Amino acid sequence: MASPVKTTLDIPDDLFKKAKARAALHNLSLKDFVCRALREKLTRKRAGRQDATSGWRSVYGRTSAREVTRADEAIAAAFEHVDPKEWQ
Repeated sequence: MASPVKTTLDIPDDLFKKAKARAALHNLSLKDFVCRALREKLTRKRAGRQDATSGWRSVYGRTSAREVTRADEAIAAAFEHVDPKEWQ
């Protein structure tokens, strides 16, 4: 495995707080959380579409990219209103 590269990113405060909180919920460091997110995003991009066999997509099967994006955005928005304390 290649040695890690250090970099600096300017992340909006609200996005940083959400990422930090989500990482903590999964018992991950922010570094590990960001690395996982990047790997997932790059894997999906390389595949040309999101995986239609996992999560909610396995129930509804193939959908257009626009529908997938809209559904994912709606799901993400809904989770923003959930109190993380209720997940435990």
